[in-house]
Amino acid sequence: MIIAIVVASIGGALVLVVGIRVLAQLVAKSSANPGAVTMAAYIGAAVAAIPAFFVSITVGGSLGGSWAEAIVGTSAIPVGVATGMFVVLVGLVLIVSALTASIVRAIRG
Repeated sequence: MIIAIVVASIGGALVLVVGIRVLAQLVAKSSANPGAVTMAAYIGAAVAAIPAFFVSITVGGSLGGSWAEAIVGTSAIPVGVATGMFVVLVGLVLIVSALTASIVRAIRG
C-alpha cells in the first residue's frame, strides 16, 4: 500500500508541474499583468498541495480501492488506491490553482 501512495504522489507531482504551467499560461494569456497571474497559480498550487495530499489519501484511496475491488478483485486494490489518489490530488490542486489565478486576473485586470 505504501508503494501505491508513493506512485500516486510522484505521478501527481509530475502531472501538476506540467498542468499548472499550461493552466497559468492559459489564464494569463490576455491579462494585463501575466507575471502576477502566473505567480498566483503557482502559489495557489503550493498552498493546496498538502491538504489535497491528505484528502487524496482518505477520499481517493477509499474510492479507488473499493472500485478496484468491486471490478477486478482484491488483487487490484493497490492499483485502485493509486489511481484514486492521483485523480483526487491532481483535481484538487488544479482547481485551486485555476481559482487563485482567475481571482488575481480579475482583480489586476
